[in-house]
Amino acid sequence: SPGVFYIMQPFALKMMIDAYMRQTGDTEFINKKISGKTILSWMKAWGDMLLNDFTSKTSGMLDIGQDTEALVEIRTDGFDYIVPVLNGHAIAYYKWLDFWCREIGDADSSKFNKLAVDLEKRFHEDLWNTEKRWFDNLYPDGGRKPIYSILLFDLIGLDVMTGEERLGLMSHLNDNEFLGP
Repeated sequence: SPGVFYIMQPFALKMMIDAYMRQTGDTEFINKKISGKTILSWMKAWGDMLLNDFTSKTSGMLDIGQDTEALVEIRTDGFDYIVPVLNGHAIAYYKWLDFWCREIGDADSSKFNKLAVDLEKRFHEDLWNTEKRWFDNLYPDGGRKPIYSILLFDLIGLDVMTGEERLGLMSHLNDNEFLGP
């Protein structure tokens, strides 16, 4: 319904646009106008919203807060504040915006490149838990803990993880954890 915001929306739109362009070869689609703005302009607006409305001034990462309805997994205990999958998707999203802005000579390319680089550095340094081979959620009190959700496996399909991180997540795909009866 109108007014309901789901934070995965911009990432889902990016996937649909990529799939359409990959299947049709129509890369000019990014310049198609809808309601007076190009698709890229609309996607840049989503990127600006992620930056302005959800980026923590202290951590520099996306922070959805507690018990918001912006994320479907609100019923998963602890799946709030700084959630790794959202930050991973945001890195890929900012890289995508950087690419398409460069393709059309849009000066916002450098802004989105900087956002991607800065967020990616924080993502690896602050969220990866080497011991658990999983990403941690971060909380305002300085706490951190791994929240085991299938949503984190979305990161495997993105070009944002190190080899160690990718293998770490995949190591949890076994009969005793995420597979089985």
